[in-house]
Amino acid sequence: MINIALINHNDSFTFNVVEVLRKIGLSKLTVINYGDLNLIELQKFDKIILSPGPCLPQDYPKTFEIIKTFYKTKHILGICLGHQAICSFFGAELYNINDVVHGVDKEIIIINNSLLFKGIPKKTTVGLYHSWAISNTNFTDDLTVLARTNDEMIMSVKHKKYNVFGIQFHPESFLTIHGEQMLENFIKL
Repeated sequence: MINIALINHNDSFTFNVVEVLRKIGLSKLTVINYGDLNLIELQKFDKIILSPGPCLPQDYPKTFEIIKTFYKTKHILGICLGHQAICSFFGAELYNINDVVHGVDKEIIIINNSLLFKGIPKKTTVGLYHSWAISNTNFTDDLTVLARTNDEMIMSVKHKKYNVFGIQFHPESFLTIHGEQMLENFIKL
């Protein structure tokens, strides 16, 4: 059984992610609240999921320490805020989107093959809950964009060398048609 740490960035959506992971049932899951983080304790986990959360990545400096410490040795998945933290850590820039999206469904286009999207159509609908996004301008060389919206907003990334993934959308949302499959694919990596 895969041993997963889910870092809770003080967000109610975290426990929706927990419910989906429990339903999939392929892992032993431990939720660790951001305020209780201990990098030494994280060494015992196979995979780390960085939850959604309020505010901006720089408001969670310990999350950057997690990425710095484990991106070469553990599989990491960042969801929404977690995705933004991964992108920021590797040098991408955030921007405040004009129209805040909260509970909005949108089609994404998978533009690069990845095991994260195995068995998922190239076009699929996802649920968005965010007011910040990753800029296409001066995007980092360390990451590859895996998916975008029709208007070119970055929706998913992967590190070019390591198994570090980010998704801007919420896979646990009922609006995300194949979200459970994406989480299962991450567990099975």
